[in-house]
Amino acid sequence: MTVKMTRVWDATTEFLNERASAVFAVAAGMIFAPALVSGVLERSVAPNTPGMAAVQLIGIVLSLVTAAGALAITALAIRPIRAGEAAGIGARRLLPFLGVSIAVLAVVFVAVIPVVAILIAGGVDLEALAAGSIAAPGMGTGMTFALLGYMLVAFAVAIWVSARLVVLLPVIVAERRGLGAIGRAWHLTRGHALKIVGLLLLYGIVAAVLSGGIGAAVGAIGTLLGAGQPGLSVGAALVAVVLAVISTMLSVVQSAFTGKLYTALAPAGDLEDIFA
Repeated sequence: MTVKMTRVWDATTEFLNERASAVFAVAAGMIFAPALVSGVLERSVAPNTPGMAAVQLIGIVLSLVTAAGALAITALAIRPIRAGEAAGIGARRLLPFLGVSIAVLAVVFVAVIPVVAILIAGGVDLEALAAGSIAAPGMGTGMTFALLGYMLVAFAVAIWVSARLVVLLPVIVAERRGLGAIGRAWHLTRGHALKIVGLLLLYGIVAAVLSGGIGAAVGAIGTLLGAGQPGLSVGAALVAVVLAVISTMLSVVQSAFTGKLYTALAPAGDLEDIFA
């Protein structure tokens, strides 16, 4: 089955226009609000203080709410359901999502082990490196090329795997799968990886420009209004709001697109009993 990404994008924009009120309701409460609260708290407490541990714990809880929000937006994109129903689906699918995420992170951890091994073999002090400096002598040319070569290969593999697993969240949401969602997503994207890779790279560039450009401009304005000073200020609040808006927009677009991509890739018969 051939799927045109332009049609998927058209379906995404149509969905965002037609279901704007439902998307806004879910995004405002489950993505924007947690991001804003987390951002404000981080800027209200000085680093390396007792209060920072509590802020980090609250941030973890809020990140779970944000993840449930992304799942809810995905559900909205797959089926024309109500915002409250989508929020409930996002909450119910959160635990399977966390299980799959832990499995994926475990694979990433294993992939990082060769990097650590090369650094150690090259005589790099890992403790000093973690602190921001390298106390040991620099690596030799051979080790440097080995490290760069491995990182380039790992990056290419990571992009390819990301493309093959791009519909992982929709599968978790729609088909009530746990670890089996990985194999299912891999199967659905067969033959479409190169097109998806192009979209991922484009999305990454747009996200970087949007976050970097607007973030830098707002950060400069925020500094003039007191951002960076101890305690919460008008500038710090402004920066937190703008960054929360940007992250919400990116999350909504990504979730909506992957939801529509899933409906385009999955056979029609597979969509009949979803959310049952």
